[in-house]
Amino acid sequence: MKLLWRAELGRRVGPPISVGRRVFVPLVDEHQIVAIDAADGSELWRFTAGARIDSPPSYDRGAVLFGSADSCVYRVAASDGRLVWRFTAAPEDRRIAAFDQLESAWPVHGSVLVVDGPATGFASPTVYFAAGRSSHLDGGLRLFALDAMTGRLRHETTLAGPSYTVDNIQQNYLLPMGTLPDVLRMEGSAIFMRAAMFDAQLQPQEGQPAMKALGGLLDGAYFKRMPWSMDRSGHARLIVQDGRRAYCLRMFDSLAGLDPKVYFTPGREGYLLFAHDLTTGKNAWEQRIAIRGRAMVATDDRLCVAGPPDVVEADDPLGAFEGRKGGVLRIVDKTDGRLVSEHKLPMPPVFNGAAAANGRLWLSLEDGSLACFGGPH
Repeated sequence: MKLLWRAELGRRVGPPISVGRRVFVPLVDEHQIVAIDAADGSELWRFTAGARIDSPPSYDRGAVLFGSADSCVYRVAASDGRLVWRFTAAPEDRRIAAFDQLESAWPVHGSVLVVDGPATGFASPTVYFAAGRSSHLDGGLRLFALDAMTGRLRHETTLAGPSYTVDNIQQNYLLPMGTLPDVLRMEGSAIFMRAAMFDAQLQPQEGQPAMKALGGLLDGAYFKRMPWSMDRSGHARLIVQDGRRAYCLRMFDSLAGLDPKVYFTPGREGYLLFAHDLTTGKNAWEQRIAIRGRAMVATDDRLCVAGPPDVVEADDPLGAFEGRKGGVLRIVDKTDGRLVSEHKLPMPPVFNGAAAANGRLWLSLEDGSLACFGGPH
């Protein structure tokens, strides 16, 4: 595998998605979605929203859909960036300062959930998303379901305060924090926002997701009390799964709270990469890697892990963590964990900043560029 092209896009690039012969990437602080030609990295179009776009768009029937911190959800034609419709989720135009910018008091994450099929009760697809920062703030957290083709409202729910009611039973959620927003996910016919469960009509339900991310799916901080988990996989910092196995990257070997005997020493033992069988509950393979994984993606037969090297050099002990030592891309066989190849990167990837399709791998890098890799492993 070799670097095929690298496109300089902006100050802060988010994770990419690949659809056909195009790659779509958010420029977080520039408020933009950029469409890139997958063959050569040339720019096709840009669309500018009213505030930050913190995560990649979703694709549906020739268009990309995404939310923005301006409290709007957009449907934009994938061919030319033309606006198809825009829906405003905020109950009023109220702005606050966040991340050195102005944005709505009811921001929407960039990645929205698009669901098609009989589960929604509609013939056309439905787009689901949440607007707001917490059920404690600004009148509560607002959840919406729209017709993905027209932007017309289908369902709406507001979660206000530290708890909500399911079948007349009061359900506490995250105690003093109230309900917190996140990228919505679907497991079976249930929709999850962190551990909060809803049906297709956005009515609260009782249940727990198989995939849990306590700090939220967009939280890239390495903090041992905010791990991810998948069924019985145990905790991990990153997880991808293919229906049979969950591929996990773990930093801490224990979740013993703030026990001073449980700690991690950078540059010593590396990070634990393992494949967890979702049927048997056992690990199919595991290995230590000297990469502080920031992005991971699974293809039909390969697992790709990328991040800064796990090194602590005497003359620059924070160099790897601050991006001065570049990055490392490791490709292993999904079946047994066998090393296929390893490559140096000019910069580490952004958190969760990998996508793979059609024999190509795309990495969004911390310097604001998008890199495309391909060719023989």
